[in-house]
Amino acid sequence: MKTYKLLNVFTLVFLILISCEEEDEATAEITAVKSIEETTLENNEKSSRTISYTYNDSGYITKDDGYFPETYKYDSTGSILIEYDDSFFYNRKYTYNSKGQLESFYYKIIGFTYTYTYKYSSDGLLSEYDKDGKVYIITYKEGVVIYTYEEGNYKEVITLEYDILNKNYYSLLFPEAYLNIDSEMKYLINTKTTVKTPNYGVLNKQEKYTYTLNNQGYPTEIKIEYTETDTENVVTIDKTVTKKISYQ
Repeated sequence: MKTYKLLNVFTLVFLILISCEEEDEATAEITAVKSIEETTLENNEKSSRTISYTYNDSGYITKDDGYFPETYKYDSTGSILIEYDDSFFYNRKYTYNSKGQLESFYYKIIGFTYTYTYKYSSDGLLSEYDKDGKVYIITYKEGVVIYTYEEGNYKEVITLEYDILNKNYYSLLFPEAYLNIDSEMKYLINTKTTVKTPNYGVLNKQEKYTYTLNNQGYPTEIKIEYTETDTENVVTIDKTVTKKISYQ
């Protein structure tokens, strides 16, 4: 079975070979993501877009046609993504260590540049994440990854909660090296960010993920609900993004 790969930093997703007969759908070989239809509802305003993907003969993504078409470049082996850009707004470059783990991520957008670096523990888990000068220390619990950044009276804690499901769509979308950040095949189901500052109190952000799976265990729809509240528990952001995924 071929594995098809796509990379984007944090962005996302999916799979199923379309068939006219139900029995074929259950056993059809998974090949690639065909398109993602994304709908956003925010402040009672609705917007939508559809992203389609183009692959080369080796099964690697070479282009997507989102708001601005993005092209993907690989290393000399043709299998590890090292750069992609839309030739208009941004450019992203990736480097990897000798173990194939993502080592650095360079991001340029409209004249601004950002650099992210990654460090790993002896057992291969991500232990430190430097986000353009903000160093997050990473700890693990059962099904949970916690990023913590502190400086003076400022503290930021990001909690990522996962659930182990039958299939992981990231195996189709991302190179193996990038997956090494979280080597277990897990789905993100919830994120919580708490920011404490001396001047602005506490800010809480949450993202809740709900998946609809096909009979092969891959998602055909992902619903992401975003909320943000301030110290007075006033909702400042209320947004829902729905991604519908089709496969080929």
